[in-house]
Amino acid sequence: MSNSRASSSPVHILVVTTYKILGQVIKQFLEEANYSVELADGGQEALFKFMENRSKYAVVITDNLMTDMTGPEVAEFIERRDRKMPIIILSGTLETLPPNAHYMVKKPFTPDELCKAVQVAIAGKAG
Repeated sequence: MSNSRASSSPVHILVVTTYKILGQVIKQFLEEANYSVELADGGQEALFKFMENRSKYAVVITDNLMTDMTGPEVAEFIERRDRKMPIIILSGTLETLPPNAHYMVKKPFTPDELCKAVQVAIAGKAG
């Protein structure tokens, strides 16, 4: 599983979850695929990081259920500020894609499934 982009310019991804183990696993999956990953401990921290430097991120991946906000709430906030930012929701319970999110990855997922979703999201942003 490799990132098809040139290694000289890493793709930065913001990963949002309040579950530290999940965040670390996702970070490992994506870094092994040559992505640069920044973790946010929940929605509030993610919104701060996004507003601080929104042009840094190519994709936002957010867990659906967190202790401080939901993934759809994070997606809504981000979409209001940057309609072109691809947002991937991770969920084991949702059956349909929530408004303001662009992609959904069902839990449990494999590294390849997650990386494929990121590749599709990046391609959609460029297109």
